[in-house]
Amino acid sequence: MSINNIKVINTICEEKLSQLMKLYSAEWWSKNRTESDVRNMLSNTDFIFVATDLQENFLYGFARVLSDQIYLALIFDLIVSEKFRHKGIGSFILNAIKNHPIVSKVEYLELCCKKELIPFYQKQGFNISEGRMNIVKNSS
Repeated sequence: MSINNIKVINTICEEKLSQLMKLYSAEWWSKNRTESDVRNMLSNTDFIFVATDLQENFLYGFARVLSDQIYLALIFDLIVSEKFRHKGIGSFILNAIKNHPIVSKVEYLELCCKKELIPFYQKQGFNISEGRMNIVKNSS
């Protein structure tokens, strides 16, 4: 697999949905997602980014973005198939997001991640936002 054979598309077909479900089932943060809920989530997502090969047979990675298209865009669910991690696919998807004709014009592009992933995102131009926002979770 070469990164040169991968492209990012902005739609997800039925075949890729089953592959996305397989990716989700392998992660602690998404393993309990159901196909029905994921379908609903995708239909309510502003922008979808699917890393696939030129023949569009395999889903290497995925991300989605929610945005008001002016002030704020939030990246969710950036995920790369475990077998293909550390090969530049996550960076490739982030570049597609940052260069998207609408997302690139938004004032703030943000995401949440685990502490151990901060260095990766800093290499991609993201910085820890001191004082701008703290994540507060409603557990009810």
